[in-house]
Amino acid sequence: LPIGGFFIGSLYYYLGKDIEAGNNLLIDTIHDPRKIIPFRMAPLVYFGTIATHFFGGSAGREGTALQMAGAIADQFSKPFHLTESERKIIIIAAISAGFGSVFGTPLAGAIFGLEVFLIGQLKYDAIFPAFASSVIADFVTKLWQTQHTHYHINFIPDISFLNIIYAIIAGITFGLCAATFSKIIHKVSAVFKSKIAYAPLRPLVGGIIVA
Repeated sequence: LPIGGFFIGSLYYYLGKDIEAGNNLLIDTIHDPRKIIPFRMAPLVYFGTIATHFFGGSAGREGTALQMAGAIADQFSKPFHLTESERKIIIIAAISAGFGSVFGTPLAGAIFGLEVFLIGQLKYDAIFPAFASSVIADFVTKLWQTQHTHYHINFIPDISFLNIIYAIIAGITFGLCAATFSKIIHKVSAVFKSKIAYAPLRPLVGGIIVA
């Protein structure tokens, strides 16, 4: 795992300094489109994720799918002379397609893609592209006969006042856990950056700690 971490860290240090923000780069581009997202984000995040899994690390599929889809889609901005608004739509559609196809959940994919833009407003002209791209991406995935992981729920509680209260409490608790985790990750990252100047050594040290 430490060796894998050093390998991935080196890849991003020498080839991907401008894309190391990952999902945050996609979000920033949607809210304030500037430079075209570099295409190399797609192969780097793909090989990085495969290597992470191979060496025993923990990496989600959704981030990989979103970054690959966003990086590929944004390449069409220049040849088609897309406006700022059109670029936002195509990246939202790409994120929807990436999420919907990787989990086999086109409806959730479309909503997720729209949620990325939802800070204070909903981009109504992106609703149809988001749903269409997510459904088509899911259809193409099924044409490739790709198998998704199915999670079976044996028991579904009845909708009642008490269960709704439980769900609200659970939602708040999960949200607090997510916020706490996010803050801890940022603090750990800041400590690593302040203590370890050479970037590829950071995932190596992290790998040693996890191992």
